Amino acid sequence: MKKLMISFLLTISIGFVLSGCGKPEKESDLKVDNVKEVQMGEAQKEDKTEDTQSEDTETEQANIGDKKIIKNDVITREKSAESGEGNRIIIENPGFDYYCDDTVANSDAAPEITLELLTKERNQITDLEKWIFDNGLFMPQFPFTDDNYYYETSGDNGYETYLLTLTDLDTKEKVTLDFSKFQYGEEYKKEDIDFIKQRITYAQVENGTLYVSTSHNTYAESSPQNAYITAIDLSDYHVIWKTEPLTCNSYSFVSLEQEIVCGYGFTDEDDYLKIVNKTNGKVIEQIPIESMAEYIILKDNVIYVRTYDTNYTFQCN
Repeated sequence: MKKLMISFLLTISIGFVLSGCGKPEKESDLKVDNVKEVQMGEAQKEDKTEDTQSEDTETEQANIGDKKIIKNDVITREKSAESGEGNRIIIENPGFDYYCDDTVANSDAAPEITLELLTKERNQITDLEKWIFDNGLFMPQFPFTDDNYYYETSGDNGYETYLLTLTDLDTKEKVTLDFSKFQYGEEYKKEDIDFIKQRITYAQVENGTLYVSTSHNTYAESSPQNAYITAIDLSDYHVIWKTEPLTCNSYSFVSLEQEIVCGYGFTDEDDYLKIVNKTNGKVIEQIPIESMAEYIILKDNVIYVRTYDTNYTFQCN
């Protein structure tokens, strides 16, 4: 009987010893380890801050050396080799009203164009691809190419895009233009802040000038400083002109010889095609349409307009 008791006690003792093998370290040991991790994290943050400050200083000095100064704003250039963006340039926003550079502000050359309505018919709302296919049109969506550039956008996500990367098809050189300063207007309803971030909707380069549209996708009353086309000189990246607000929130626009045809509208707002003077960015005409223009595409001197529920064609005269 004594032998059985001794065996039983030995078994229990061994069990306690073995069960202790899987226990975590003492609480004091864990605290020490946690403190070490926090200290290491803080050290890494300090290193990152120092690196960032150093990069900013080098960038500013380089810019001043290159004399890349436009209206007292230094163009910021950042190397983005890791992301494949090439040079990254922050485009300065000249403001939220109509703006025009002094070099073209006094230009009164009024383009002469008329749009003659050819057809107007209801669509099925969801038959966009069929409309594109039936008319043999090119779908103007990022990413895309033209004869000279490859255009692609990026940003916080696939929709809120504020970076436009242009790749020269001949030289393969890339430049990324940062439109982060165009995202928010100064006037907006605080409760609608989640809906008013403006994104890049379309872009086109012609003769060294980039035309780019930016807009949000909600009511103008939520943020009226919205829906612009901006012209940018690619030789030094300064803004030549910027339209008045509420000019273009269509997903594409058409660039003619002297004009840009774009669209603005929204639910419960007036909907228009707008004709913009390419020299100075002034809206010279607006044509009422049934609903918001989504896509505006040129083919064989005919402008195809896809709105929410109506399709139009216009002859350029």
